Amino acid sequence: MRLSAAQLDLLSGVPPSALEQLDTDADPSRGLLLLLQQQELGLPVANFLVADVLLCQWFQAFQVQAFQTVGLAGQGEPLLNHKRSLKRADGIWLSASYDLLFLSERSELEAEQVEIWRLGGPVSVQSWRDRLALYLLPETSAYEPEAIRLTVWSPTHTQTHCYSRAAHQQTQVELERLLQRLQQPQPVESEVLELPTLAEIQEIPL
Repeated sequence: MRLSAAQLDLLSGVPPSALEQLDTDADPSRGLLLLLQQQELGLPVANFLVADVLLCQWFQAFQVQAFQTVGLAGQGEPLLNHKRSLKRADGIWLSASYDLLFLSERSELEAEQVEIWRLGGPVSVQSWRDRLALYLLPETSAYEPEAIRLTVWSPTHTQTHCYSRAAHQQTQVELERLLQRLQQPQPVESEVLELPTLAEIQEIPL
């Protein structure tokens, strides 16, 4: 069984209004992510930038803010639309997607650091979209939770959230609770047989 953040949201009962808000906020930035992916593949993007003034503004603003803020431009290219999966002992796979992932190695002067960049929408403490992305990195690498930082970017707002070991442990507890509930056998509802009353029983002639 493979579970994504959206399926964990359904299991944990995240209010539909919260999910709708997250999706609405994320939509305008999907075009920017596709443009960044096309640029990474070495394909031309100039025609798209000329045709869409707003997308051009977003593209230019993101290029400046992302690389200046993160400060990892000289340490390798970011991973775009990166996927990570973790197979648990019970056979359940947990999967997350990252718009951009910056990984730096430990040096003599600086500690190792991981920067997750997601396009659009605020950081949500309710939704599993950000929580699962943060959780899977320490579980699938040697990075400590304290080395991980999530930045959610939109053209008008940037929000940064620092991960921690306490948050990681709390996520672990909630994941175990959800997945145990998922694997519990569900009671089978048996149909109740309604017997006729004496008044409804007709005498059958012999």
